[in-house]
Amino acid sequence: MKVERGEVAAFVVELEYGLDDEFYWPCECDDWRPVARFDHNPAAPDGNDIREEGLHLDIYRGDDEYYSTDDFPFVTVEKAPRWCEEYLLDNLDFLLERYEEFNDLGGRWSVTLRR
Repeated sequence: MKVERGEVAAFVVELEYGLDDEFYWPCECDDWRPVARFDHNPAAPDGNDIREEGLHLDIYRGDDEYYSTDDFPFVTVEKAPRWCEEYLLDNLDFLLERYEEFNDLGGRWSVTLRR
């Protein structure tokens, strides 16, 4: 999260899936893949501004393919990072199961939520 003059200027809240051939502690995984991501970065050339566009969630299928959904309530920029984190945690099982189906992974997941 980037804060400028006391206001949230940019943030990313991303759910990631750890891929590894052996059992590992999540912090030791070297291969993390995005599953779902909320972001706000109006200063970036292709960035999103949730104040104008509202929240949207990019849901990754794998191989950098994703689709976006924007059926979310209005959330202020200041409250959005926490709201997004709670949304991903509340929908964790659904999002991970879909990601595993898209990528034929068969339920061997370890997860991290980066903010």
